Amino acid sequence: MQTSNPGPGIPGVQRNRLMGLDAARGAAMFLVCLAHFQNGYLQPLGIQRVTELLSPLTRAATPTFILISGFVLGFLYATNQKTFDRTRRNLVDRALFLLTVARVPIVFAHVPITGFRGALDIVFVTDTIAVCVLVGTVVVPAIGMRARAALGVLLYVGSVLVLLLWIPQEGSVERFLKHLLVGHRSHSVFVYSFPILPWLAVYLVATSVGERLARLRGASERTGFGGLIGLGSLLLASGVLLWSLRSELALLPAFADTSPRSALVFLTSTWQKLPPGPVYLLCYLGLALYLVTASLWLARARPDAALLKMFALLGRNSLIVFVAQYAVYYTVLYSLHLPYTQWWPLLFAASFLALVLFAAGWQRANGQRLLTVGYPGLVARAGRVIG
Repeated sequence: MQTSNPGPGIPGVQRNRLMGLDAARGAAMFLVCLAHFQNGYLQPLGIQRVTELLSPLTRAATPTFILISGFVLGFLYATNQKTFDRTRRNLVDRALFLLTVARVPIVFAHVPITGFRGALDIVFVTDTIAVCVLVGTVVVPAIGMRARAALGVLLYVGSVLVLLLWIPQEGSVERFLKHLLVGHRSHSVFVYSFPILPWLAVYLVATSVGERLARLRGASERTGFGGLIGLGSLLLASGVLLWSLRSELALLPAFADTSPRSALVFLTSTWQKLPPGPVYLLCYLGLALYLVTASLWLARARPDAALLKMFALLGRNSLIVFVAQYAVYYTVLYSLHLPYTQWWPLLFAASFLALVLFAAGWQRANGQRLLTVGYPGLVARAGRVIG
């Protein structure tokens, strides 16, 4: 969710790569907006045929956004190691802003749909991303690329095992922690939640890929693009293979926290988003890598392309746009109770254009300076006192 400011010391080729990552994040924001437009307008009207058509696309929003956010952290670390302490303070500041100040309008934006009590009982994706950033700023400088990628894989496997095998007592603190950290397959203690550990696993692996991308030089850039396509293809093929084995997996014994049928759905469904199942993640992360590669290529070949600039604008201002789109789709659009129209794509286009114009105005006004809880200043003052 963090914005990216490359600084004057980064070479032009790296600036283009960062612009490509910003554009990919902006494209992910487009998917987020489409998903929430569907939730705020189409689903309340019961327009089943349209929602079934859009759902496979909108379910890509979360894995794509978290993947690219991890990419950006790894990229910023590799290109700003000498000044990463300052970058870290800024990222921590934004994460704390998400968990505190930004959470207030997000909660109120959900009130028309869930009620006030329900809105308080949600673990938002912004909460999970903020935790990912806080952990990532500590882990990335401390652990190498390969070890960090391995840690992410082990963390995901561990979260799946805990999800399926551990049954905490009803109403216990352990049950609350399980649902918060790894998710649930039975009735949740939350109205809606993005479990932290499986998404943190994706984020940590992504930081390694982003760091590797930043280290490419000269002719190896094309090789790097090919590597991203190859990795995306491997993930997608693995997801398809696991999905094709669903009949064999149906013979597995029952897991502790779920029936055999429910466990099979979790392991093999492309729809299993919360918590994220293996096939869902493999397939959508593979497609997300295609999107990242296309954005990086476009930033290299056509850095002045209008579409690239628009998505990069959204990516650089993703935090405030993420907050604003909740108000647009979950407060305003939902509360208007508009009748269905076959021209709904124009309605979505108008709402999305409004968010793009908002992002442009926000950037011109240097609104990013307002997205702070004052953490960098506190650290600086503490350093002077200690010194």
